[in-house]
Amino acid sequence: MSSTPLKFAGTWYHSVCDIKLIDKILQDGWNPELASNTIYGTAVYLARTNWWKENAAEKIIACELVVSETETMDEFGPLNGCGSATGYNTTKHLLAFFSRNGIPAFKTPQSGKSEANIKRRDFFLARGIRAICFEEYARVDVIAVYDTKIIINKRAVPRDKVPFCPI
Repeated sequence: MSSTPLKFAGTWYHSVCDIKLIDKILQDGWNPELASNTIYGTAVYLARTNWWKENAAEKIIACELVVSETETMDEFGPLNGCGSATGYNTTKHLLAFFSRNGIPAFKTPQSGKSEANIKRRDFFLARGIRAICFEEYARVDVIAVYDTKIIINKRAVPRDKVPFCPI
């Protein structure tokens, strides 16, 4: 496998409220179907920062990804014929991409077990895409990992050692 693309390289963080859930993830691995509120597909969501400062447990999961460039996606095409200041990678571009590809849009978050979220995950995996990167709220890069086998070096880190950026 070639080296991880720069946009996907480095340390990523996953915040949860329950320290027991952090311990379970570290011991047993992730189960993306347990996600309770997502609209981008059944995945593990990672960010460069912690945006749940008030709600997160004392610890946050840190990890890295091992994935090749051909297994990632971070541009989703134009939105009404134009991009954003940073390209075609915002949540609006991602949702428009779903629509253009016949994947029904929904704006109300659903569980990772929902048929719509599973279809979104399976759409990417069927094309060899194991992770995508998009800009949420035009400020925070988020990675949706559809294949958890690419997540390595999981570890708990103190919440106060993680950069904070509220969304």
